[in-house]
Amino acid sequence: MFSFSLFVLRLYRGQHRRNSLGRFNRDNIKYAMKKLFVGNLPYKTNDADLRDMFSQNGEVTEAAVIMDRERGVSKGFGFVTMTNDAEANAAIEMWNGKDIEGRALTVNEARPREDRPRRDNFRR
Repeated sequence: MFSFSLFVLRLYRGQHRRNSLGRFNRDNIKYAMKKLFVGNLPYKTNDADLRDMFSQNGEVTEAAVIMDRERGVSKGFGFVTMTNDAEANAAIEMWNGKDIEGRALTVNEARPREDRPRRDNFRR
């Protein structure tokens, strides 16, 4: 099910749980998940639509379309978290470059957010 080294890594990070018999409970161990960036989405796409699209390739744990705070409309991109690497790679292969409502989707593995300097526009 999972390799010994992954178990040791999770044990070291404290992500393990013991049941009443003192055995490790596999249900509480968090498995490696992969987060995907989905760009160039149609603006009317919502979280449920995004989840439905990517659930064809496997289990989706989270799907979020990023919304503009001021206008309340989609910014045209989102993120999907899938349970394992094989399903995520299959989703990348299937959806990257695919035409949805006249827009070619961009799907790849999400990168960590870069640190940006704080914007203090309200202070003068």
